Amino acid sequence: MKVLFFTPTNIYSNLAEIELELMQRHLDVNDEVNTIVCNGNLKFCEINPNHKLIQCLYCQSKRKKSFIHLTGNIHIHNLDDYYPLVRISKDPKIKFNNISELKDYKWDNYFDVGYSIGSYLISEKRDPNLDIKPYEAAIETLIKTSIHLYEATRLFLQMNKIEKVYVWNGRMPTMRPIIRAATAEKINFATYNVGHNVNHFETFDNALIHDLTPTANKIINYWWASSLTPENKNHIASDFYISRTLKKNTNTESRNRFLEFQDEEKLPGNWDDSKINVAIFNSSEDELASISDEWKNSIYKDQFDGLNQLLNSIENNDAFKHYHFYLRIHPNLVDVDNSDLRNQLSLISSQLTIIPANSKVSTYLLIEKCNVVVSFGSTAGIEAVFMNKPSILLGNSFYKNLPGGTYQPKSHDEFVQLLASNLAPLDKTGAMMYGHFWKVFGTPLKYATIENGMYYFKNKILRAHPFYEFLKFVKSMIKK
Repeated sequence: MKVLFFTPTNIYSNLAEIELELMQRHLDVNDEVNTIVCNGNLKFCEINPNHKLIQCLYCQSKRKKSFIHLTGNIHIHNLDDYYPLVRISKDPKIKFNNISELKDYKWDNYFDVGYSIGSYLISEKRDPNLDIKPYEAAIETLIKTSIHLYEATRLFLQMNKIEKVYVWNGRMPTMRPIIRAATAEKINFATYNVGHNVNHFETFDNALIHDLTPTANKIINYWWASSLTPENKNHIASDFYISRTLKKNTNTESRNRFLEFQDEEKLPGNWDDSKINVAIFNSSEDELASISDEWKNSIYKDQFDGLNQLLNSIENNDAFKHYHFYLRIHPNLVDVDNSDLRNQLSLISSQLTIIPANSKVSTYLLIEKCNVVVSFGSTAGIEAVFMNKPSILLGNSFYKNLPGGTYQPKSHDEFVQLLASNLAPLDKTGAMMYGHFWKVFGTPLKYATIENGMYYFKNKILRAHPFYEFLKFVKSMIKK
């Protein structure tokens, strides 16, 4: 089997070690491993967006010193051997009025170039409604680099009989072109990520980890393919949820960092048990907006629109006169300032209490004490199912397509009707599948290991040339 790894930027642990692990596993069964490496050709990459020479040289040095640990039939191809051969037949579009227009831009039937670039910018700036005018020059570089890379990869695949392509993650501007080129040439691809912990890796065939249906299917398959008894699987799933409620835990992999500043016994000061209390958990809108159209909300324009419509529906509505709503701002938005979050924080109603991201109010006590949970896709929605609470899902999430779990209205009116009903908790099967998956998914690493926070491949620490390691150290000290 001839496989191809696109490896221009994977120099960071533990992605570099996982990549070498996958290569060596193919080499072990006498597969032919091909890898495309970059010698500074790309004008942009995620780890070196400004194309700084020292970073380029460090990356190349570490890659060369890492590859010497591989044994088997490996062929290294330089990007500059075929990258310059590409001639783009038409000028790409480089001017866009807004982030939505950018995300809608496609190069051909296969390459959603605008979405990969929009995804990168939104993730970097933490703003789903990013004003792209200040980034026009960067967008032009990204567009041209990504399209050139896409066409160059198609050319390479046409010249070589590759049977499978591997890329890390696949979401960003230098990775998305590769998997789309593979699709265009009708070649299977796989993306890879860290597994449930740093000692495991996971691959997704012809999909990204962010793709809703493939990942939901993987969650279900892990559950049914497990040789463990139902009791043991349920125990593992329960541990996922219970560990998330722990502020402190000796197992750092299950420690919930969002609880560090929360008081596990604290509720909002105006809490009233005599009312019907609804806990609403928002999500990071920038994260949802940066993935794909699959993650677009089918009911509302965005979370603010959903919340605003909710307040309009309950105002002067006798069916909700005994209700109170608590909007819990996600803790990972504590340092974020964008128009979406400002809009949510500006909502005013006598029946709404907004709990800021840095509030000491306990997320899990809020779930425990409320009557109904509403979420836009955050993990709190499925955690509520585990805690035997009726849970209404208004957005997309990996648990959306799992059995049982959450109420999923198809319209705003249906959502309001559900709120006005005496909802009962739904079946927990999907919640158990979800918890089980995030505790076990992935294949154990064979050649890569971690000891005392250091990553090794075949018992060797991956390093660049000492000169570049020294420069990197000096740079880190200057930053401090």
